[in-house]
Amino acid sequence: MAIANPNPSNPAPVPKNPNIQSPEYRGVTNDLRYTPVRSLLTNIAGSPWELAEYYSQYLNADNALAAQNVNRQAVYQQYMRIKRMEVMVTSGAAATQDVTSKEMSVQGSAVTYPGIIPNDGDMFVSAAWDGRRLIYTVSNVERLSIMKDTCYRFDFKVVSYDDEVRYADLQSKVVKDTIFVKDMLYTNQQPLLVDAEYAFYKEGAQFVLDSQERYLKDFVNLRFQTLLVPDQPLSTYDPYIAEAVLRLIDGTVLPQKNKTKLLNVDTGFPYEIQTMWDGLLDLNGNNRDGWAVCLGCLESGYFNHGPRFGSIRWSGIEQVYHALANVDFAGTLPSEFYLTEFGIGQPVMASSLAPLRQYGQGRTLITTLNVDVTAEEPTTPVIPGSPPLIHHVSTDNYYVFTKWFYTQSEGQSVLEVETNKALAGITLSRTHLMELIKDSYKWTYLDRFYYLPVLWVLVRTSLAEM
Repeated sequence: MAIANPNPSNPAPVPKNPNIQSPEYRGVTNDLRYTPVRSLLTNIAGSPWELAEYYSQYLNADNALAAQNVNRQAVYQQYMRIKRMEVMVTSGAAATQDVTSKEMSVQGSAVTYPGIIPNDGDMFVSAAWDGRRLIYTVSNVERLSIMKDTCYRFDFKVVSYDDEVRYADLQSKVVKDTIFVKDMLYTNQQPLLVDAEYAFYKEGAQFVLDSQERYLKDFVNLRFQTLLVPDQPLSTYDPYIAEAVLRLIDGTVLPQKNKTKLLNVDTGFPYEIQTMWDGLLDLNGNNRDGWAVCLGCLESGYFNHGPRFGSIRWSGIEQVYHALANVDFAGTLPSEFYLTEFGIGQPVMASSLAPLRQYGQGRTLITTLNVDVTAEEPTTPVIPGSPPLIHHVSTDNYYVFTKWFYTQSEGQSVLEVETNKALAGITLSRTHLMELIKDSYKWTYLDRFYYLPVLWVLVRTSLAEM
């Protein structure tokens, strides 16, 4: 094969400059996704194990990780005790023997829930097979994910069996007591509560459940299958609180709520009517200037929708507690908005704005605030003048609360003050809420009808603030 080109008239092609392209850029993706704690709970492998007491080390610049030393002074080795802490056991405790020393040991491994960070040298106590106390030490802690909310795996080993000296030493070094509440993880909250918080958690959560069940029994009229305002001379329906109550009660927990109906009180009014319930359910008081604050009673005959639309006119209920009964409220609209379709071709008619009737009050004296500021809640705000815990509903012509609540002026009850704090995003006083819970069993039917849903919102808000 010739090296030279045998045909000089057809020279070899000259290569062009190659098209050199830069390689595709491969950078690091900044993933801003957040995986909530509750989504991790179903992915934690293992069997649940409730530890009687877990002793988490208090660490600072002067304290290093170390297992319990009974000869070490308490000031140099301090613990936070976590009661009833639950872990997921991935490798059950099994007895093994060291080949060299022939010493027997009981070891295993477990995984913590998010929010609990174990350390090498932590201790915990659990009951043995015969009911006596076993004390374990923690080692080989491993973080299972790079994510902010993650779980930790650790090994545990039995260090003593029914040793009262070691157990007394652990107790003497406790500087803070907490209780593990797994349910807090489902709402992305810290699962460790101090004793005062746990007391309010138990009391508040149980109060909401019990009072909601009682509320449906007391105020749902079986004939009309809806909520009626109690103790009124005529059957009276309040559409605003009826909607609020059904939004606050979980039908999967209290199935009787699912049988309760909302009645059609649509008037063709061109704007949405908002009351304090809209602000309270959204915990937003910024739109309070647009709330209807004074209501009155309208005869059901003014609501003229046909029966197939479920109008209250055909229900048998005699009157509706409605914002359009207030001439001042309806009069804020231009004249062309007075509705000819409302009722039987008549403009909006006002009724007397006399407050709702209070029957069978059971007591005329209202409890006043008398609370000692305790060490558990040193920031309890002091409301001067020993105010009443509540004002009776319809103390004046204003809806649910008094004029003092709507104007945020002096004279508010404790319930009104706490409600305004919730609307403003201010931390609520658990001490005040506990007093309201205790006093709620003494309220009149009308007070319970309007104030219990308010108290449900405040208690749940305070629980969410933990």
